[in-house]
This record gives sequence, structure tokens and C-alpha cells, in this order.
Amino acid sequence: MQHHPGAPESSGDAGAMPHGKAARRWPLPTLGGIFLRIGATAFGGLGAALVLVERELVAKRRMLTAADVTEALTAEIAERE
Repeated sequence: MQHHPGAPESSGDAGAMPHGKAARRWPLPTLGGIFLRIGATAFGGLGAALVLVERELVAKRRMLTAADVTEALTAEIAERE
């Protein structure tokens, strides 16, 4: 598995995700800061929030893939219909 700069070490098989990636453990203050920043600046609506999520969680920290974000958004839209 590839290690991304700035990402914590993988937790191995414990918490393995269904699509083959190992779950990474991120410190709570880091997660809190990220989501506080997204929440505080995404008052422009869903489009603004998605841009911030993609920039912060996909491009910068590599916590998620673009496919993960698309899958979550698709599931949310399907649930509302």
C-alpha cells in the first residue's frame, strides 16, 4: 500500500475497508479542525461544501478518493428521492 505524505500510518488489517484499503486513524483535533473549517466556510450551499471537501479531504490530505465523495453524494441524493 502506498503511504501519502502527511497521512498517519495504516492500522493494518484492523478496520480493513471493503474495497481493500486499510482504515487510517486521524487525530480527533485534526478531524475537528477540518470539519469546523468546512462547516464555517461552506455556508454558500452544497456546491461550496463539495469544493471544500474535495480540496481538503481528497487533494490535500488524501483521506478520501474522488470516487468516495461521488459515491457518498450519489447515495445521499438517492435517499432523498
